[in-house]
Amino acid sequence: MCDIHLKKGAESMERKYSYKIPFMTHSKAPSILKNEVNQDLGSLRRVYRNKGLDAANWFINSLEISVDGEDLQTGFRVSIQDKMIWLGRNKWSICSIGPDGDEENILQDRTKIKLSPRFIFTYKNEEFTYTKELLDKTSFVHNSGKMLVAEIESGGSNHPMLTRQIKIHNDELPPMLLACVDRVVRLLYR
Repeated sequence: MCDIHLKKGAESMERKYSYKIPFMTHSKAPSILKNEVNQDLGSLRRVYRNKGLDAANWFINSLEISVDGEDLQTGFRVSIQDKMIWLGRNKWSICSIGPDGDEENILQDRTKIKLSPRFIFTYKNEEFTYTKELLDKTSFVHNSGKMLVAEIESGGSNHPMLTRQIKIHNDELPPMLLACVDRVVRLLYR
């Protein structure tokens, strides 16, 4: 009986969010992050450092992948900037500005097989791993203790391939940060 009661309590702590990916991968149109009662929380969008990179990106697919996001309710802002390493893309800087201060971290691509992306990033001095298994629509985020922090999957009633649903199981990561990291991964590994 205790296990059932704990499961019910764990489910009530789960929070759900969703956002829609723009149809065009080069689009700078904002994606609105919504909670489970369909309230707008904030927006995230693809950005370019300059107009030259914006134009070049139309010819060389995913030349630069950078994303900015802002949570309008909490004032939390995230900027994930491509480090543009020419001998293989594998690092982005994550700048997060929130009510509890500024923080700068690194998002690293540790993917060995393109069909199964694996990324590592830190937030508040804790390491997180973003993984997606082969032929699985769901991506998982685990903390350094291998505990499941969030699940991100494709689906939804309208345009299921363009809608991303985020289920957060605890308060370790803000939803805007998860949405921005997921957007970078989706731009790189569609």
